Amino acid sequence: MTENNIFKIFIKYTSFNVLGMIALSCYIFADTLFISMGIGIDGLTAINLALPIFSLVNGSGLMIGMGGGTKYTLAVSRGKQQEGNKIFTNTLYMTAIFGIVFVILGIFFSGNIATLLGADEQDLLMSPREISCRGLEKEHERRARRADIERHAGRTD
Repeated sequence: MTENNIFKIFIKYTSFNVLGMIALSCYIFADTLFISMGIGIDGLTAINLALPIFSLVNGSGLMIGMGGGTKYTLAVSRGKQQEGNKIFTNTLYMTAIFGIVFVILGIFFSGNIATLLGADEQDLLMSPREISCRGLEKEHERRARRADIERHAGRTD
């Protein structure tokens, strides 16, 4: 391989990774924008509490997938098809185990995780289920409820 050929391959793979990260950033930005317009500051708080967990799950999946794929490719390219199959199967098992652990933690310990990330009692009310339900409410109902809350709290702005 010439140095020019290696550089082209490097740019090819790097550009796809950068484009993937830009797409993920655009998704997070759009999600944040729509939730802030629809729900407000409580929704933004819930998103900011969920993003580190999303990043952990996403990073774990990428780590397992890329590592397993690399080891599989190396084994198969060396003519060790049986070892490659074993690596592939183990990667699937590892993915399933991580997935089950993340689902169990999300179902049973989401409140504890949110508290660990800095959520207070009011923030804990904004679960993902409530976010989706509140997003379906009509805007005037939210404004009326907020006005009632502010009126009872002594604020009129």
